[in-house]
Amino acid sequence: MSRAAVPGINRPSASINNVISLAELCTAESRADRALHCREGYRGAAAALADLKNVGELLQKFLQTCELMRLEVHGHSEQFEKLRPALTTFPVEFFELQIGFRR
Repeated sequence: MSRAAVPGINRPSASINNVISLAELCTAESRADRALHCREGYRGAAAALADLKNVGELLQKFLQTCELMRLEVHGHSEQFEKLRPALTTFPVEFFELQIGFRR
């Protein structure tokens, strides 16, 4: 999908960047054929929930023009329970962060 094809959005993050909190660590977008990948990093569940609230209306408009294939949440398991209630309508998968080497 062309970025210009999204009504009211020239860049997927154009309006979103205006409301991102200081707790957001990074934002990046990339494309592969017709798939758009957006990666955002936060200091914790509270920051992610605050950003989700801030961009809620814009996100709903965006989701009317495309299919959300999956939402991956990577982090510490104790943060997952804080996020689960807000993400029930999304195809979400949680990945627990584990530091160090594993056998």
